[in-house]
Amino acid sequence: MPDGALRTRCHALVHVTPRGGDSGLLRVCVTEDAPVHDGGERQTRRRVVARNHLA
Repeated sequence: MPDGALRTRCHALVHVTPRGGDSGLLRVCVTEDAPVHDGGERQTRRRVVARNHLA
């Protein structure tokens, strides 16, 4: 990022498995974080979790 801030993005596949059944994809989610350092520790300043409607 131009301002030096770090941004991360993660795609998560959420599966469901009914008892005795086959596993299947339930939805795809995207998580975007804005991590920061605070006193030598990494913390998350902001987190957005959204369903990916395009998947």
